[in-house]
Amino acid sequence: LTISLLLNKNDFSFCPDPCCHGVLSSSPLFLTRSCSLNKCLNKDRCTIEHEFNDNFPAMRKNHWNITCPCGRGLMYRPDVEACVHADLCSEVDRCPVTFDCVNTIADPGFKCICQLGFIKDVSLLATLL
Repeated sequence: LTISLLLNKNDFSFCPDPCCHGVLSSSPLFLTRSCSLNKCLNKDRCTIEHEFNDNFPAMRKNHWNITCPCGRGLMYRPDVEACVHADLCSEVDRCPVTFDCVNTIADPGFKCICQLGFIKDVSLLATLL
């Protein structure tokens, strides 16, 4: 009995790639190479964030931080393996002190609105009523 596998030249690599770029989904090694870590809807858009992959013992156990592109106002969360609404307002002080930050889906992902009791003047600053 002879068993042979037709392998793609990209099925093997010295460096692991949890996104499995170049590995055909029809390859017998697709699932055995931990390609199941790639949860992106568009598998070719998976990326490895090198600055978030510095834990060598975790990487040896196939615990990688990968990311997928998301639509406007969304960000990829690997803990839930999905794109979720981005909370840009909580990251930094994006608006002047007399404005409130509101997350939006449209670019740039947030909007500064005047706080109650203030109106926006011509210089785009909020002034007290």
